Amino acid sequence: MGILYFKIALKNFFDIYFLISVLFPSLFIFFVDIPNLKRENLNKEAQIAKIIAITYIIVGPVTYLFFKII
Repeated sequence: MGILYFKIALKNFFDIYFLISVLFPSLFIFFVDIPNLKRENLNKEAQIAKIIAITYIIVGPVTYLFFKII
């Protein structure tokens, strides 16, 4: 019975607001921060930011869909 409540709690946590709160900052990083970092010639930091943004762009929707299916 405890597992059922845990599953419901996770399903409620990973809703559309979670998806929005993950996607918008990652898109901001991708389209605003990375060009600013490249303009300031901080290529290593831009590469790290790019990896983080792409990871969030992939993980956010996958997590949302996973908990929608369950």
